[in-house]
Amino acid sequence: MLGNYFLRATSSKLVERALAAHPLSLDEILENSQARPDQYSKGLIQLISLQRETPKKVREKMQNLEVAEALRHLIELMHIVCRFSAFCEPIVNGQNKANKTVTDIAPWKKSVSQDLVYATYTTAIETLRVLGICLQPFIPCTAQVLMDALGLKEDGRFWCDAERSGGKEDVKPVGSIVGVRLF
Repeated sequence: MLGNYFLRATSSKLVERALAAHPLSLDEILENSQARPDQYSKGLIQLISLQRETPKKVREKMQNLEVAEALRHLIELMHIVCRFSAFCEPIVNGQNKANKTVTDIAPWKKSVSQDLVYATYTTAIETLRVLGICLQPFIPCTAQVLMDALGLKEDGRFWCDAERSGGKEDVKPVGSIVGVRLF
């Protein structure tokens, strides 16, 4: 699920379209999404909100030695990612769903605005950054491969880094992140 999402989010088609858009920070994307009432904006708002809440929830569960609950929060974020972007097939209630979800945003289609493609790409990369940091205790080697591919500096991989909203300086610029197989 995570590996497929990473490869699709960094696909050449999506990146090519994102490069043509006006660059925005994640906060600007959130602000613009809140100003629009469409279904795509609601999806972006939901994903950004969850990616910002998840690290704190996971940290609290880990401090209380509630590892299963910590993982549940990470899986919830991955489910939202899959449902929102239709980049992969979600796992619902512990069962693989063979049928793919209906695409909410299809950023590879020419009918989707370049700004929405950029917002989708940026939100995906930020979600991957947060997940990479939060997954370190569970799958350290895979988390390291993901964070290396995103270009995260060694001093930007701590829990406090996951709990703050990422900026453009946290990861490589659009077009320079190359998806790699995680599993």
